[in-house]
Amino acid sequence: KKAPTVICFDAKKLIHKLHKSGISIGKKTRFLDLMLYAYLLNPSSSEPSIESLASMFISVTVERNSPCPEVIYELEPILRQKLCEQNMEKLLDEIELPLIPILAEMEEHGFKINTEGMLEYSAALSTLADGLKESIYMQAGKEFNINSPKQLGEVLFVDLGLPVKKKTKSGYSTDAETLDELRAYSPIIDDILEYRQVTKLIGTYAS
Repeated sequence: KKAPTVICFDAKKLIHKLHKSGISIGKKTRFLDLMLYAYLLNPSSSEPSIESLASMFISVTVERNSPCPEVIYELEPILRQKLCEQNMEKLLDEIELPLIPILAEMEEHGFKINTEGMLEYSAALSTLADGLKESIYMQAGKEFNINSPKQLGEVLFVDLGLPVKKKTKSGYSTDAETLDELRAYSPIIDDILEYRQVTKLIGTYAS
């Protein structure tokens, strides 16, 4: 029997609701979570919504908190293609998506941790982040707030003169998709993207 596939937005929230209603989830159920897709496409952005994704990728206006399964189904292959273009399909299918039910269960029941191991992991991540930060500063020629889109945009597009791919109302776009297009122009881009991933890990798992 083929395992069921559920296309949704915020799979963990859905799993929690189902469990509270007394509905168990089969271990082989596959969740295609558009919120996770959106995070992988732009880790530095604020929490995404179906409304923003629909507006951005299919030019459709969705009312807040309204059920919109047809929009979710239409968005899934589009966002997946974007991830494929950035060579993240394997990361999505083999790591991120299989973790969804595991993380949901951990949120409901808790889990034991190796405190000493987590401290070592946190220290290793912090060392890596510090090294990336120094590399970025050296290439930029100055220190600045890497997490500030405004300051980062000024460094990349004014100080370093990288080609502007996209602008927003507040200045230069520095989202993951934009930075990925700039990889060939400067090694600082790879360091910035890795720094974002490492600091995300620190904030999520090791802080």
